[in-house]
Amino acid sequence: VLGYARVSSNAQKDDLERQVEYLRQRGVQEVITDMGSGLNEKRKGFLRLLDRVLHNEVDKVVILHEDRLTRFGFGTLKKSV
Repeated sequence: VLGYARVSSNAQKDDLERQVEYLRQRGVQEVITDMGSGLNEKRKGFLRLLDRVLHNEVDKVVILHEDRLTRFGFGTLKKSV
């Protein structure tokens, strides 16, 4: 189980920490974080997450809200996995 948390800017760093804490309170041991737009598909953490999923290293990805992962195409990502 892998968690993913993202905020758009450094000004939202407190929110990023809250997301990580929320995931850890629910038993998620490893959380990948990103800082950047949900429209940017080249985010380092997002690409690392996709790579691990595509290599079958992850059974489940946990996020707080769909838009933390991506602004568009969430349904496609959910269906692909």
